[in-house]
Amino acid sequence: MKSRALVAAAVTLLLVGSASSRHVEDFHEEASGGFSRSLMAACAPDLKNCQISPGKFACKLCCKDADCPSTGATANTRCDKTGRAATWSCVCKAGFDKCDCNSNNGCETSLTTRDNCGRCGNKCGPNQDCINGDCTCKANFGECNGKLNDGCEASLLTDMKNCGKCGNACGAGEECKNGQCFCKGTTITDPDSVTACGFCGNVCGKNMDCSDGACVCKQAAPNAAGVVELWGNCDGVQSTGCEVNLMASDTSCGKCGVKCAAAAHEHCLDGQCKCDAGWGDCTAASPGCETNLLTSNANCGACGKACGNNTACVNGQCMACKAGWGNCDGNWDNGCEVNFLGNNAAHCGACFNTCETYQKCVAGKKQCKTSLNEDTSCGVCGYSCALGEQCVTDAEDTPYCACAPDKKDCDGLRGNGCETDISDPENCGECNNVCGDGTECRLDELTGLYACFCSVPPEELNTNDNCGQCGNVCNGDGNEECVDSKAGTGKGPAYQCQCTAGFGDCDIDMPGCETELSTDYNCGSCGNVCSAGLHCANTASPADPPVYECVCDDQDFSKLTNCGGCGLSCAANQVCANVGGEGVDAVYECLCKANFQNCNAADEDPTNPDGCETDLTQPDNCGGCGVICEAAEECQSGPAGGPSYCACKSDNFTTNDNCGFCGNACNANEQCTLDLATGDYSCQCAEGFDSCDGQAGTGCLTPLNTISNCGACNQTCVAGKEACNNGACTCIDQDFSKPTNCGTCGNTCGTNQECVAVADPAPGEPAYQCDCMADYTDCDGNTATGCEAHLLSNSSCGACDITCSAAETCTASGCECLDQDFTKPTNCGTCSNTCGDNETCTSVDPVGTDPANQCLCNAGFADCDGNCDNGIETDITDPNYNCSACNDTCNVGQVCDSGFCVDQA
Repeated sequence: MKSRALVAAAVTLLLVGSASSRHVEDFHEEASGGFSRSLMAACAPDLKNCQISPGKFACKLCCKDADCPSTGATANTRCDKTGRAATWSCVCKAGFDKCDCNSNNGCETSLTTRDNCGRCGNKCGPNQDCINGDCTCKANFGECNGKLNDGCEASLLTDMKNCGKCGNACGAGEECKNGQCFCKGTTITDPDSVTACGFCGNVCGKNMDCSDGACVCKQAAPNAAGVVELWGNCDGVQSTGCEVNLMASDTSCGKCGVKCAAAAHEHCLDGQCKCDAGWGDCTAASPGCETNLLTSNANCGACGKACGNNTACVNGQCMACKAGWGNCDGNWDNGCEVNFLGNNAAHCGACFNTCETYQKCVAGKKQCKTSLNEDTSCGVCGYSCALGEQCVTDAEDTPYCACAPDKKDCDGLRGNGCETDISDPENCGECNNVCGDGTECRLDELTGLYACFCSVPPEELNTNDNCGQCGNVCNGDGNEECVDSKAGTGKGPAYQCQCTAGFGDCDIDMPGCETELSTDYNCGSCGNVCSAGLHCANTASPADPPVYECVCDDQDFSKLTNCGGCGLSCAANQVCANVGGEGVDAVYECLCKANFQNCNAADEDPTNPDGCETDLTQPDNCGGCGVICEAAEECQSGPAGGPSYCACKSDNFTTNDNCGFCGNACNANEQCTLDLATGDYSCQCAEGFDSCDGQAGTGCLTPLNTISNCGACNQTCVAGKEACNNGACTCIDQDFSKPTNCGTCGNTCGTNQECVAVADPAPGEPAYQCDCMADYTDCDGNTATGCEAHLLSNSSCGACDITCSAAETCTASGCECLDQDFTKPTNCGTCSNTCGDNETCTSVDPVGTDPANQCLCNAGFADCDGNCDNGIETDITDPNYNCSACNDTCNVGQVCDSGFCVDQA
């Protein structure tokens, strides 16, 4: 600055010019008050004759700005006329100054640059621009630390301590993005966000809202179904949220801890403990709803509503009588007034169940006044047998009305009973059994029944008029004859009317055997009709009686339409084949063609069989019924036309569809891979996938590129710190020089630690490590507390376990005495060294490292007992014990004089 002032003075002299023999300002005024034109030439060549006021002129260095050239010593100058008239001169223009101390280039420096902002040498700092002569922060930067030499050091877009503006510090768990504090990893700035309520990481649980920075339960509101829900945090744990619906919880009804007596039919409804349907709280002393209002006779439908006598409460109404009682008058107020179990004939067992005249009421049941085997009460009380009937019992002694032995009910009219006498020949033993000619009606002594007995001798019962019995007439004209049906059996004769050979009794309305049995409509027997393709023929030999049967018109049984029997047609896909015998003894059957089979024999309609309907060359019935080929197989014909069989569609067993063997399809994310050890192919997980669920057959569903399964199943990356890349957990933040990521991923330096570079790290070792900050160290060996010891503290001064005394303070050099005056008796030579009694702090000529001041005994005293605590305790002028020295005792008659024992004068 001194050189600049000298140069400025030189420039001023240059601008003003040399005026050693005259004044710069030279006034010339005429008597009239004006200036003489000739006087204007009196100014020196380097001065200007300037009008400084009306009618007044003076010699100046400049009169106007044009008098200050823009080059050389007056570059960037202007004419300054603001001072005294004598100081008009060329000075620097606004925004320029003389900064290089060179008088020849004028005001060479612009004061609008970052190096000379507003004044010479005023340099703008980092992140500053020169605007209007002031160093101003660039956009998004701020001068926040009050230090001018580092410019606008704070990035307001990212600085955690000055986010958006100076002093606006982001809180824990936040980061500064674009000048706003956000929760890390999010764009959440709302203090009422349920994921960052009040502060980052404070996540509200379910059914919670964030209000004024605190997680609170949601207000009562209807859900999607319109039901009002009110939730409460009854376990007091925020992470579980407001887990209890206070509108429906039996353990927290309306508010937390209010319990309903659920075991006593009380449950929470709309936030209040209410009785279940059909239950009531009728006893105040009992908890809950103890009374069943559907069945309680004392509280039927409502507490205190009692039912009448002998009644029972059903579904909350007095509408049932107790067993044995009835409400016959319909009035429930007087209860069930009738006892059914008494002998009340008007209400026997039930209301209005009145006994008949032949009944009586016993214990609520109707009983017959008489036994039930009487003709007037036979089987059923009051049931009287009709005329000609009598009451009898069956084998099980059950009474019933039956006709008397000589009576029958032949007209079917119940009203007149058994009106017919069965001893009459017109109704002999049975109704309408008329005894024929030669017979009579009489009682059979063996059976006790009436019957028609023949009057013809037994040996004459072999004629057509009496064939086998009296009056049994054979119709001789109708091809009948009386024959012994047991002839030749040795069992005696048994005569009966039979048709002659070749005839039959086919029309029951006509007597005799009127029908020939040799026709196609009655072939061999009545109604045996020969079907189409058949005719009736005698199949017996000529010597035997004729036997008529339906025989086939076509006797060739090898045809498809006549296979093995008359008219037996083979169905679809069948052939007529010889299954045994030759010639006339050959046996033919319908058999399936090759590669066909009857697979629905059990289900087909026997009247309309569909033959061998199944093609055995198809994959669903390959070679046999129900033989189904797998998806990877096809049905192939057997060799030489043999049976079909299922064979693999492909002979390549190295594909994902046929891996190792036919049909073995690889699952999701599997590949068919060759096992070099065994030479076999098998399904293996594709690269980047594995089967982590332990479920067979599900394939390799788990990708190995997630933080839960990174490179292998259950190999987990640290959430929020690591990402899975190419099957390995890698740190999301690759800057390992940060204190929160020092050397290794997520390694956070402790208290008073910083992340420093390792000078020469070994292979595989981290390039950065956490180390103690200057003046700090780790004394407790606990990594969790970091470098907890301050080496400038009295408790660990310079090193662990070095503790300064109360009279000392810790400095960079170690423990130093607070009092540096070591001449005091309380601080003699060394810190806090206090001289004892009869000692004085005395300056000495020190030896080696000994202190320059020491506590020395006063004259005439010494330390004779060796006890430092009591100082110099002994007077060594005592002639009796210590004369000039400890324990130096004078003899009798001597005194101690100047340290010597002398005889007493």
